Amino acid sequence: MRGIFTISALALGLTLLTYLACLLPLLAWQPQYLYMVVFLLLLTIITHQINLFSAGRQGRAVIIPYLASTVLKLLLSSGFLIAMVWINRPLVRELVILFLVYYAAFSALEIFLVNKRLRQQKL
Repeated sequence: MRGIFTISALALGLTLLTYLACLLPLLAWQPQYLYMVVFLLLLTIITHQINLFSAGRQGRAVIIPYLASTVLKLLLSSGFLIAMVWINRPLVRELVILFLVYYAAFSALEIFLVNKRLRQQKL
């Protein structure tokens, strides 16, 4: 449950940082930014749950679900980004850059949560 709260806090923080960046004349707020955060929030929660399920196992039973969740996240994220770019052609640069920043932040948090869980199990 703590992991889901941490993931949600990251999503809120990214949304607020993006909104604050939009107050500067560099970027204009678009609802697509919020769609990307919500999509990655839900996707990261799903992959986090898969990783939690596999963390209690041993050997290959840990690796296969983790890799499957990573591939699932990559494929769904790619499809979502392609759809967003296809629908919003004038915003391609902003959407791709922000999506990659969001994706990197959520992926880093996911790796941190998995490492934390594995360290706790070994103690």
